Amino acid sequence: MEAISNEILVISSNYLDSTTSELAPYATISQRWQFVIEARTFAHIKLFSFDLPRFAAIFATPRRRALLRRLDYDLELPTYSEADIGQFETAHDHSANVYAFIVAVKHLFLLLKQWEHDASPPENDNFGRLELILRIHPPMDWGNRPAEIGFGIGFARTENRYLNLDFNGTELPRVQRVTGFSLPISVGHPLHPTAVIVLLGAMPRVSKADLGLLEPKLRMVRVRKAHRLALAQGDGVDELSRTLRVLSQRSPLVDLHLSNFVISSELFVDLRRHQAGHDTANIWPNLQRFSITSGLVAPNGKCYYTWNPADVDIEPDQQVLSSAGEHEIHMGIYDHDAEDNVFGIPDNEDVLNGESPTHEWRTRPDIEMFDPLILSMSQAVLKMPALKRLSFQIAMNMSDFTGLMLECIEAGENSIDPPDLKSELDEEVNVRRWKAWVGDATEWDIPQEIDELWRQWVGEEGKVIVGRWPSF
Repeated sequence: MEAISNEILVISSNYLDSTTSELAPYATISQRWQFVIEARTFAHIKLFSFDLPRFAAIFATPRRRALLRRLDYDLELPTYSEADIGQFETAHDHSANVYAFIVAVKHLFLLLKQWEHDASPPENDNFGRLELILRIHPPMDWGNRPAEIGFGIGFARTENRYLNLDFNGTELPRVQRVTGFSLPISVGHPLHPTAVIVLLGAMPRVSKADLGLLEPKLRMVRVRKAHRLALAQGDGVDELSRTLRVLSQRSPLVDLHLSNFVISSELFVDLRRHQAGHDTANIWPNLQRFSITSGLVAPNGKCYYTWNPADVDIEPDQQVLSSAGEHEIHMGIYDHDAEDNVFGIPDNEDVLNGESPTHEWRTRPDIEMFDPLILSMSQAVLKMPALKRLSFQIAMNMSDFTGLMLECIEAGENSIDPPDLKSELDEEVNVRRWKAWVGDATEWDIPQEIDELWRQWVGEEGKVIVGRWPSF
């Protein structure tokens, strides 16, 4: 056995069953087999927070720590009784959840920081890349508990309850090894946006991030306002956009994708320095692909779209809903589909949230809000030397065709999902392009200043293309 080279052992192990339970016995053959098998079984670990001490003991050696490439960390929240599934979460229960969240995050980051401290140079400079996936796992929430227990009141139990990270004046340890971070949306226990900012600030080398944030429902006016205030400093700065801008400029981040995101010009420019007349020539040295699906609402509560409500008709099926009196809606009388609703949530929930009846009268970009946003984005593109493609979409999911899609594409790169469904000609792909697709049911004239910036980026041989969608 000792005469067999490591290369042969690795090749042989590739023919074995890939599941950890099936591979584990082979690690007992010899120490060489152990090292080969552990290189596979320790590369991706699924870990519950309550198991962190055992995890730390297993990964006590630098060799095993270096094997870890992906950590799927399920943060376990306190359980609750079967009787509580039909009750709203109490303040005491919420405090217990927040405490469990803080402790689990802190202990994980302290452990990863200890690993970096234990690794002596030059090993510490090349300790390996780690992708961290952080999931919130409430064992008794709908979807996690046994189906026979029933639905109760579902996710309404924790509505308006967000998990915060507050370390009483101390900071979360900065971990250099984490280069990829994923935060799936937790519908039952979403993270407060400020908690996401704290997490990102503790991982300065993240080059790829997939973040899920749950926006408060429209009827939760005070909660939505509180979120905006939490993301803004006293001078009105959009803190989330500012943090993402700084992160994308100073980190090795190469891909940034923001879906249904509330953004402002702060994502592209330091507004405080810009308004004070200072230089804002910071660049994005590494960013290659940047996609944004923007919501209509800006962080300050204003909208990027406008128009005249009287000029846009309400759909006939929505007129029926609007005819129900306010008293009937609030009392739950107007509830014709309650029996057909799988989750037992009446239609008046949609009415209270502003989701029904729909009257999509905002069909035109508001030039006072929209144009400055696109101007700042166009200026930022000139400071992205590694950029291969930037895509910006707004109102693409609204009825009719009121959305816009903007895309700047490096030579040799293809457009992604163009709304007109047209393939690019070979001669177009070989040059830089700035493209704008304007929906047939809206209007937007590209300001001269923006057009000049686009032409500056594409160069003499590049193209600025403006089209309509859909194209029938």
